[in-house]
Amino acid sequence: VVVSLVCRSQRLHEFGATGESNCRASGEVIDGYPITFWSHADACGRGLDYPHVFMVHFPQPVAMNGLVLMPRQNQREHLGDIHQYAVSVSGDGTQWREIMRGELASTWEPQPIRFPRAITAKELKFTGLSGFDTDTSAALAELAVMCAGPKMAGAGSAAVEYQHVRPASSDIDAGPETTNKAPVR
Repeated sequence: VVVSLVCRSQRLHEFGATGESNCRASGEVIDGYPITFWSHADACGRGLDYPHVFMVHFPQPVAMNGLVLMPRQNQREHLGDIHQYAVSVSGDGTQWREIMRGELASTWEPQPIRFPRAITAKELKFTGLSGFDTDTSAALAELAVMCAGPKMAGAGSAAVEYQHVRPASSDIDAGPETTNKAPVR
């Protein structure tokens, strides 16, 4: 899957964008490396109940018309896959406006989220509202912004290709692509 992005996620970090979850720095989701990930779970994979929130803070307002999410790539049972989500934006980090809600598939593939219209914001909040089956954990490998306005200084215009990569070792079973898990009710 190829997604053309003007603001590539590996560049978000370079431009001073920062990630945060539960008042902790969480740059793994905007570092441009799908092998790293953010997880809201303990060492055994148990998470607190939903909702789980990940925020991106930009040093200047960014015009965007969507996001691309890359699920965690190293968990064959898809623990942490987010089913229902909400996206909110802010100009100051205190007054938030929800711009959309939707559902994601349980997959290793990148998932684009297209906003109903372009928005400009300095703060972005991605909220996982529910998981799949009884999984209460949440995890993301990458969150990239689909820019709608002028390029951010230094941003390239090359396409970014995010895709699931099978393990190099044959003794690791990455399992089949799974998209039929039941949502948590």
